[in-house]
Amino acid sequence: MALAALLHSPAALSQPTTTSAAPAKSGVESGAASTPPASSSTAAPSTAAPASVEPVDPKLAQYKQLITRALEEFDARNFEEATALLDQAYAVRPTARVLRGLGKVRFEQRQYVRALEAFDGSLTATLDPLTDSMRDEVSELRTRAASYVGEIRIETDPADAVVTLDGRELKPGFTAPIRLDMGAHSVSATAKGYQAGSRTVDVVGGSLSVVSLKLTRQEANVLVIHNERDRTGLWVTAGLGVGLVGATVGSAIWTINRMDAANRCSEAETAGVTCITASTINSERDAALATLVVSSVLTAAASVTFAVLLSSSDDDDKTKPSARVYCTGEVGGARCGLWGTW
Repeated sequence: MALAALLHSPAALSQPTTTSAAPAKSGVESGAASTPPASSSTAAPSTAAPASVEPVDPKLAQYKQLITRALEEFDARNFEEATALLDQAYAVRPTARVLRGLGKVRFEQRQYVRALEAFDGSLTATLDPLTDSMRDEVSELRTRAASYVGEIRIETDPADAVVTLDGRELKPGFTAPIRLDMGAHSVSATAKGYQAGSRTVDVVGGSLSVVSLKLTRQEANVLVIHNERDRTGLWVTAGLGVGLVGATVGSAIWTINRMDAANRCSEAETAGVTCITASTINSERDAALATLVVSSVLTAAASVTFAVLLSSSDDDDKTKPSARVYCTGEVGGARCGLWGTW
């Protein structure tokens, strides 16, 4: 369908101009008797005023030029170029007929939602309003475009989620259904403390679809940090054990020495020689034996305690970390909290 007919050509869009006066008829044309021309010597001087020149509106000239170029592009089926030129023409002179032309171009581009917007605007615009036949044509095209447009209503949980439709973020608090061209459209939602959700909806012309996005709460990710634990008891037990081992070795050497001395005294007395220090040596031998027994028991106990403490410390490091960091993902990063146990 020709866009030239739609716009009634650039000339028809111009403002009306004044009509020039019709030239006076000659005497023959009017039927009056002819008279001889007056001589130059008796001719009266002319008093007719010069013809007035209508001023040219530069915006109107620009408008007509843009319309002409838009018609050429439309006829060549260069719809994007025609749209750009009509948008420029509308900026210069926002007429109902330019909106009608934009609606037709959008219709050819299968941008039916934008075509509806242009058609609706053309029916209400007052500058260069549409004729009755134009309004009938626009109404018919609008009905056809509406059959290729569907609506969706988006519901989210939580309700304050940020919604993106086809990569474009929607204004917060929207509730009305959204008109979309038929076909596949992508809907996604994000909210603080929730995992992002998305869906692809297939819009059907003339129908209303409800898109529900229920987001899932994010679980805290636990980051375990192993701090150096207090091992004082372990090292004290180890040091005590080392000391007891030394005491046991010393007690053993002392015991051997006193037992050897006691044996020599016994041999001397057997040979008839009196050992005047026999009682002292025997007492020291008994004390050395007692010391050896006690230090050996204590060394064994320290060794067992050290082994138990060491094993318990290793188990705690593996199963009971001294600190945990709980991290919850957020948009642009994460929020973490430290929980320490000592």
